[in-house]
Amino acid sequence: MIKDEEQVNDEIAANGFDVLNYTLVKRNKKKEKKYIPQPIVMEDFVPTINFHPTRDLIAVGSVDGSTSIHEYSLSSNSVVGTFNVHTESVREVCFSDDGKYMLSVSADKSINAVNVERNKTKWQVKDAHAHAINTFIVCDENLIATGDDDGYIKVWDVRQKKCAASFEEHGDFVSDFDYNPEKNVLYATSGDGCLSLYDLRAADVMTVSTQAKQDFLAVNEMGRGEIVIVGTGKGHLLTFRSGQWDHHHSRHDTKLDSIDCLLFANEDLVVAGTSSGYINVFKIGKTVQMIHQIASGLEPVNMLTLSRDGKYIASCGDDNTVRFFNAAALYGNDLVKQVEDDEKSGDAAEDDEWEDVEDAEDEEEKPKKKRKVEKKEEPQVKRKAFNSERKEFFFWVGSGLQKINTTLHQ
Repeated sequence: MIKDEEQVNDEIAANGFDVLNYTLVKRNKKKEKKYIPQPIVMEDFVPTINFHPTRDLIAVGSVDGSTSIHEYSLSSNSVVGTFNVHTESVREVCFSDDGKYMLSVSADKSINAVNVERNKTKWQVKDAHAHAINTFIVCDENLIATGDDDGYIKVWDVRQKKCAASFEEHGDFVSDFDYNPEKNVLYATSGDGCLSLYDLRAADVMTVSTQAKQDFLAVNEMGRGEIVIVGTGKGHLLTFRSGQWDHHHSRHDTKLDSIDCLLFANEDLVVAGTSSGYINVFKIGKTVQMIHQIASGLEPVNMLTLSRDGKYIASCGDDNTVRFFNAAALYGNDLVKQVEDDEKSGDAAEDDEWEDVEDAEDEEEKPKKKRKVEKKEEPQVKRKAFNSERKEFFFWVGSGLQKINTTLHQ
């Protein structure tokens, strides 16, 4: 059964939370000012998107095999570059931690890396798998992991452009990854209904959970590594606890269709995208509670990504549109105030500064870029799994989130 808006709001209120307006109106009637970027409409179906970690850019992967980079703003969106790097559908795209490269994997079995500043391919691995690649993750500056439609996982050393380790633990497609950089642990889910863990330092399998009777489609590490959340094809959110990986600890029935993607918000909050077109926010604690619905009535939501400054969540689904939503309230911020404060401080005109920093690859400019982020008190964004600095930021934000209705308006 699909919950209507009234049922959703009643459930939220019963849990002691406020019903918040995440889909902020795009215009303030008095000022006629936009606070959320307009959607990006592509020519073809969009399976994957990802925000840049330091600039107002978003990468888009299309079903026709092309990737593109778009600059987004409140005034307009523009195409920075388009790359015809794959012969079949792009399954996933993301940026490297430093933002210099856009990486993508495809049903054509290849891995591709594009230099963002020079707008050209840096390197490519053709026939990286025997089967179509379904997902991947950037673990650190040297390692990426890829998973294919037949259940195979490979770990790649990007310096040597060769496979450093391979695993054959799953009997169906690898659906998603997450990674703990402190423990060097890779988490993987599969359509065979299993969660698997890998020690990348030892290049060894740690454990594989007991097989469930439903597809495991998405995975997120939460609670500073103590909890792992899995989204399933039956609309369940399963929690696994550290040291008890054999079987899930709890199961929350969202009463929705399959949960196709999960987005880490902080150590207590996760955002879920569903095949029924809902984007919902869940609080993870002793129990799992849905605290708000960001969007409904969309096409199936295939992927969610969070902007570098925590202002926007973007989604893509079974259509040709990338949509933006207000994410600031998740972190106790007022998006309208954030936008207006940024304009007052001249933040909207700093793109050239960021480009100068990125161009100075061999100079000691990185501390300058990091100081800029710290001064603005903004998180450093990763792509799919967050780097340790960004996780620390969101843990600090989330640690005071006892009740959303008492902290989001401070």
